[in-house]
Amino acid sequence: LMGEHAFPSVFGLKWDWRASYSVSEREEPDYRRVIYAREINSADPFVANISFVPNPSSGGRFFANMNDDIRSLATDFSVPIATGKIKLGGMHQRSERDFTARNFAFKTTAQTNSTFLYSALEDLFVEEHLGDRGFVIDEITNKSDKYDANEKLSAGYLMFDLPFQIWQKNLRMIAGVRVESNEQKLNSFDLQDRPVAVKVKNTDVLPAMNLTYSFSDAANLRAAYSRTVSRPEFRELAPFAFYDFSTLSVIYGNPELRRALVTNYDLRFEVFPSVGEIFSASVFYKNFDDAIEEVIVPTTELTRSFGNAERAKNFGFELEARKSLDFVSKKLANFSATGNYTWVDSKVNVAASNSAIGKKNRRLQGQSPYMINFGMLYNNFNFGTSVSVLYNRFGERIAQVGSLYDADIVEQPRDLFDVTLTQNFATRYEIKISAKDIWGKEQVFVQDGRKVKGNLKGSTYSVGLSVKL
Repeated sequence: LMGEHAFPSVFGLKWDWRASYSVSEREEPDYRRVIYAREINSADPFVANISFVPNPSSGGRFFANMNDDIRSLATDFSVPIATGKIKLGGMHQRSERDFTARNFAFKTTAQTNSTFLYSALEDLFVEEHLGDRGFVIDEITNKSDKYDANEKLSAGYLMFDLPFQIWQKNLRMIAGVRVESNEQKLNSFDLQDRPVAVKVKNTDVLPAMNLTYSFSDAANLRAAYSRTVSRPEFRELAPFAFYDFSTLSVIYGNPELRRALVTNYDLRFEVFPSVGEIFSASVFYKNFDDAIEEVIVPTTELTRSFGNAERAKNFGFELEARKSLDFVSKKLANFSATGNYTWVDSKVNVAASNSAIGKKNRRLQGQSPYMINFGMLYNNFNFGTSVSVLYNRFGERIAQVGSLYDADIVEQPRDLFDVTLTQNFATRYEIKISAKDIWGKEQVFVQDGRKVKGNLKGSTYSVGLSVKL
């Protein structure tokens, strides 16, 4: 729900407001997992890793339900001053979550027929294999397998948008400050069934400034400074442990996690040869305080959690181009090419006393040293048709930060290829067909130079229909 109001007689005041309420529910009805193993370089058949002790990682069945409730209200006021304007506003948002899960796992008994362990996956838990002479199932749900949480965010801002003339050129300054008060609460249990009550409250002052110097209508130089905040999600705070099928690992939240503060500096030169075209070059610097990272927890199986790196910084540059192909032939006026290249030098500074957050000299978790994007686009506004063919490649990046005992797990470079077709018809309708990761190359992870995991996710195809009411 939203509204816009104008009061020309009151200093040209404009007022807009927005209110929203959303409810979502996520159900995971029966995630199952089994590990088959054999000795390296052995020709023996694989055997299911199920023992006398129920293990959710092999033979486990997982059921979960999560309910999210979000309410928000925001308002903005703007008043013109000379050739610029002043804006101020505020917002309040409240988020609530209830999460419950149940864990079950099969185990063997003293009478279990060991030949059952060599069965194919589809035959492993058939009815004939269940019971005292086969497999029995136990519930291994912990108190930490449920949590409730809520978050309150209140914010207000004041902003100035002021144009100037310097050396007969246009200079525009947008500057302001935003103050955010945030409170996160979470109730659960730790792995020893002791109550855990998380309450984190912070008030942050977040200034920002953007200067745009226009050499002409088609060329700008931009300089920007801002301070932003990145808060942990409920999932990252909750001590609950769950099995992540995308990474084949167990994940624990960290109730001691702190929010991260980021200071950003950017300088960008851009040229617009014609409508819809751009050539730009930019440099940037980011300084992180208490950056949130995904880390390895030393255990007998791959387990991950979250931690704070005391200091981190990213420095780099980006080149971007988007150009119509009509210079080749007027028949290609609806075609354009786009691409960008980003190079990043990333460094993390970890306190010597923090042995659980990986090596002291490394990149920030998830940060690649380079990223390449290239695309071919087709837009026919008369027929309402658009097609995009996109290629993406990233350099190796740390997937999970190691510890004093474990090296980092590093994701290797990978090429992605996507195609999307969008067609509008009858004014109100749009159909979208997409194919993601068409090449379907393996996602490879290495540790200490050895491959430790590979994922073949395959391609994703989707068809969607949207209606404008």
